[in-house]
Amino acid sequence: MMNEYMDLILNEISIKNEPKTEFEAKQILKNLAIVCAKLKGYGFSKLRTENNFWLQRFYRKVDINSFLQRIGRTQSSFLRSFIRPPYIADDFSSEADDKFVDADYFFNNKKIVGLAYAYLLSTISISLDTNKIWDTHEIKIVEQKGEVRNQVTVKNVTNSNHIENHKEWLEDRKPVILLKTRKNPKDKPIKLRDDHGQDVLQKFAERLIKCEYVTEVINSLPFNPTERDFIRRIYPNGQIEIVLTGTDKGLGMIIQTTGRNKREAEEIGKILQKKYG
Repeated sequence: MMNEYMDLILNEISIKNEPKTEFEAKQILKNLAIVCAKLKGYGFSKLRTENNFWLQRFYRKVDINSFLQRIGRTQSSFLRSFIRPPYIADDFSSEADDKFVDADYFFNNKKIVGLAYAYLLSTISISLDTNKIWDTHEIKIVEQKGEVRNQVTVKNVTNSNHIENHKEWLEDRKPVILLKTRKNPKDKPIKLRDDHGQDVLQKFAERLIKCEYVTEVINSLPFNPTERDFIRRIYPNGQIEIVLTGTDKGLGMIIQTTGRNKREAEEIGKILQKKYG
């Protein structure tokens, strides 16, 4: 199984189209900085490139390393820190290298490296905005193993608009950082219906609100005597339905957690399951 890869991969053939003017060349690199900065917010730490990236000619025989001095200091400094050769980090254990050796990869009949690695690592390729052909959020490439050729799809970002196309996928990969409430347990509301089993729920709620990820007990649930799962339902607003499966009536409650979305609430649910379930 491959480890989760949190680096972006440069589409090296997007460099081959030389900008027509110096202004255009500057805009291309500024756009690259903007795109990389936005994706950094989703947890990506580097843009991986081929070893000779900095020495490649970019505009009128000027290499990328030298031309970078012509854009703003902030963006050039960011790119220098964010761009890291080679494509695969030495300390990253992956099946991608073996798979890359076992097949050939092509785009428009040209052998490719970056797009192939982006596909094999299930990450995003970054293309420089040097040609309309790269103005797409997906790039089709050909994987050839022996005589067998298959078309596969690579996620691509050339400009900020393409990030929106991958937003759901990006959110799913984004590291989950759980917030802890600063509320004292004594200040966390417990609201339960005046119903059979309220004493049992009250006792459990008083234990539950000691959790740093629980902010309040909103209400009791209707009886769920056939429910077998401690976590009954999780909502995108961070609310979780809990059922005390050890009770005959299936007593339950709905609680508010610090989860800001369903993914965070799901992680909190796992913690509650382990501690109280």
